[in-house]
Amino acid sequence: MVRLGHAMGSNKKAFFGMAGIGDLIATASVNKSRNFSVGERFGRGEKLDQILASMKEPAEGLRTVIIGKELANHFGLELPITEAIFKMIYEDWNIQEALISLMNYPYTDDVDFI
Repeated sequence: MVRLGHAMGSNKKAFFGMAGIGDLIATASVNKSRNFSVGERFGRGEKLDQILASMKEPAEGLRTVIIGKELANHFGLELPITEAIFKMIYEDWNIQEALISLMNYPYTDDVDFI
């Protein structure tokens, strides 16, 4: 996300505060979070339509990953985690395919933004 924000003109430091990494940690690790719940359910093998049918309000990450992928394409960025999440949610990749893809991703300096 730092790489994407930087491509869009933001200050890289903005992502390391409470509204950046703090929000990411909260939404990804608190079991009351809709994003956490969706991820956990995907991990158990449920499909998107099953998950959405049982939710009063969809998780914001479901839309955010679409926007992230579109912006990455627009700016010519490689965001392998965003790509893998998108494919799991919207292209029926299973978790094993996503993990293999990420583990085989060519090594690059992925913290070059610091």
